[in-house]
Amino acid sequence: MIKLLRKVAFWEATFFVVLCVAWVVSLTGYQLTGGLHSALVIVGFSHGCVFTVYVGLILLVRARMKWSFLTTFSILVAGLIPGGGYVVEMRALHGARVDALADAW
Repeated sequence: MIKLLRKVAFWEATFFVVLCVAWVVSLTGYQLTGGLHSALVIVGFSHGCVFTVYVGLILLVRARMKWSFLTTFSILVAGLIPGGGYVVEMRALHGARVDALADAW
């Protein structure tokens, strides 16, 4: 389950960064039309689905990893920051303890 959470954290961050780049581009006055607009809608929907799975997995893994409230809250907040999922994947979910627990599942 932890390996799945690492993958979901990566994809959540990737979709969020793409959405933020598209938002910044739209602030310049460039209008996304046609295929680009459709792609953005798909990425936005995908991000919503992946973020929901991300939050659910964090709540499931929390008990297994015996995270404190502060650790859990920090990981949840990281998902609200563009690219925060990369930090979660690299820092919070990486290490010998995580790998040992991942093998136990």
